[in-house]
Amino acid sequence: MIFNYYSKLKQILQQDNHDLDLATNDQFIRIIPNENKWENDQWKEYIQNVDFQYMDRNQVLSQLKKNFDPSLRSIIYPWIANKTVPPPVDYKLFAQNPCAQDNIIFRDIERTHSHLQFYKSKRKSSKKHVQRASQQLDSIKSIIDEKLLNDFFSLNQRRLFYLLRAYANQDPSIGYVQGMNYIMGLLLFLLDDNNSLFSGEMKAYQMFLFINVKMNWSQTYNKSMKKLKSMVQHLELLLQQNLPDVYKVICNLDQPFIFFMDQYFFGLMSYKTPIEFSAKILDIFIIQGEQIIFDVLLRVFTLNRNEIKQLYDKDEQTQFIKDILPMSIEKFGIQALIPNSEIII
Repeated sequence: MIFNYYSKLKQILQQDNHDLDLATNDQFIRIIPNENKWENDQWKEYIQNVDFQYMDRNQVLSQLKKNFDPSLRSIIYPWIANKTVPPPVDYKLFAQNPCAQDNIIFRDIERTHSHLQFYKSKRKSSKKHVQRASQQLDSIKSIIDEKLLNDFFSLNQRRLFYLLRAYANQDPSIGYVQGMNYIMGLLLFLLDDNNSLFSGEMKAYQMFLFINVKMNWSQTYNKSMKKLKSMVQHLELLLQQNLPDVYKVICNLDQPFIFFMDQYFFGLMSYKTPIEFSAKILDIFIIQGEQIIFDVLLRVFTLNRNEIKQLYDKDEQTQFIKDILPMSIEKFGIQALIPNSEIII
């Protein structure tokens, strides 16, 4: 029997339960202790004494949603990756050897998280120069070497290029696909080590392998797009069940829904979104998987439900849905889209 959420909530709130939180789904409401935020020493003690594979996932997820010290990511992420993904011993070899998608990676570097100072190019009009160089590369089939990268990119842009090239060489069946640049770029930014640039790269690369290999996210980029199609179909089902009027609008669009939503899966919601938002999504994703993407998108469509229904022009509907996530972040704020989370970078 499905409980009426609001009547049950009212009953609970009438009791003296100030030290309790509610965990809910469609079937039941569960009352769990409200745990205080861990301090840095508590995080370090937990990581030292608890194997990632045997952790309390709900407990860790709850703590990741809280406002923890951003520097802790440099120990939390490796703790997650080290136990499940072998160290990338061949990284340097993979990074130095050219790959089939070098030119595509070269083009994408300039626009990857370009709003961050971390990835700012040192050259004025760099975008035009990169486009021109890319066209020349296409025509003469040149090999992209260190000298060419130094001419066009900043240090961190070059590091990102090598990280993406390394993965493309390590998994040639997938190679490089647009969207990977935003995930890898986010990882490098969050895990960068000022004292050891190579250490930061290794942490980012190993975490990327964890996401793609252990979490099977690489299948999102597979040419068959089977996993991507499955996830978008699941999102459509959620909309059909929870927002049938919005779902009806989506069904009447001229383009398939996947054309609008693929960007959020390919780049884990880090494309055209603030770093505070994409970092928190990543924190939750590495524990919860794609469920956080479904939760956020369902919330986004719910918050915009009335406005979507008021749009009658198909072009307006198309543009609105295409930009619905960044627009919603600006309109409602990050915490409105990721409930029960404290936002940090």
